[in-house]
Amino acid sequence: MELIESVFYTLCFAICTPQTKYINNRRVNDALIENDFYRKDILQLEKIVKPVRFYRNKARYLLYAKRDFKEVLSVLGSMRDTTAKRNRIAEIVIGAGMKVASEFMRDIGYNDLAILDVHILKYMKRNPPRNQKEYLQLEKEFCEIAKRKGLSPGKFDSAIWEAYSGNK
Repeated sequence: MELIESVFYTLCFAICTPQTKYINNRRVNDALIENDFYRKDILQLEKIVKPVRFYRNKARYLLYAKRDFKEVLSVLGSMRDTTAKRNRIAEIVIGAGMKVASEFMRDIGYNDLAILDVHILKYMKRNPPRNQKEYLQLEKEFCEIAKRKGLSPGKFDSAIWEAYSGNK
């Protein structure tokens, strides 16, 4: 698989992640790859995406992401600041908020962002952020904790996710 195609499927995985078990998301992503979603239209996309929660919405979001993927690549190649890239991707990709955009960025190798999922919030003993301002404040706090522990936010985030979710 080419690098750009791999980045595309990483975005698909991130879009399908919210409120979905890892194994179900992995199955969906594998099916997207098998059906060559990057290059081809899939008539039964909802059927393929059904194992993830809110599959109808997420199938629609995947189509939007496919349509807007060149713009995502442009952002990745044109901006230097990781946070600015993430914020712009959250704006571009319909159905992706800060958390999904952060997951996508981390999964393609940017380790200076945190994914404020239920595991991180549980670790921090915090409620989910209600808006972007709160998300950024919690992320800042998490990054400071990670720094004190001598880890990048992405590595610390991954370690907490593995510990709380039981996945690796």
